[in-house]
Amino acid sequence: MPSPKTTHKTVQVLTRIGRLLKALTQESEPCGVRALARGADLSPSTAQRLMVGLQSQGFVEQTPGRKWIPGNALVVLGLNALRNKHLASPDSALFKALEEETGGIFFLGVRVGDSVALLTQRQTRVLALHETACGIALLGTESPEKLTMYMTRQNLTGNARETLFLQRESFIRNGWLGLLDDVHGYTVAATVQPHEKSEATAALALLFAGQTSCSDNALKSLLAVAKTLSHTGS
Repeated sequence: MPSPKTTHKTVQVLTRIGRLLKALTQESEPCGVRALARGADLSPSTAQRLMVGLQSQGFVEQTPGRKWIPGNALVVLGLNALRNKHLASPDSALFKALEEETGGIFFLGVRVGDSVALLTQRQTRVLALHETACGIALLGTESPEKLTMYMTRQNLTGNARETLFLQRESFIRNGWLGLLDDVHGYTVAATVQPHEKSEATAALALLFAGQTSCSDNALKSLLAVAKTLSHTGS
């Protein structure tokens, strides 16, 4: 049986790890160890040691610029936790009803750093934000300055940058984003924002395979669900 001293030390380490992960996941950009240490009220050396341990288990990753981002193991852990929340399960009655009403395929997008985890009733994928309608809608809630920093981190240049700025403007103007893909079809996405001026961390989307648009009623239904969930989270 562990001694009280050992138990206390274990609890202390777990508490520090919890504070570090909380500090990391509150950031929308890669974070340096000193900033993480300040956010977790730890010394930089302690924060670095714990982050290296978390990295070995896949919970965090380090960028080429030696900054930290959530790792795939943390994404999976978060998604499993989300499935027990009102937003989490793509096969919930609310989202099933949305699919049946509109004829679209429902996606839930959850932001994790510079990526978005896409959940459907069938699968889960993690992609860069600019590669999906959900991710682009999430970027649409950021400032132009933050969007520019994101594009720099992703090495986006020329037409790719211009397109992303235009998509952001479309999202801000309409309150939703429509994206046409020659391979998959038409996707419409909206964000879940507890506060109008806050940065969103989740988005909802409907994919209409083989189509070039969606009906007004389908769009209204998606926006109504996004609005309902935004109010629930406020």
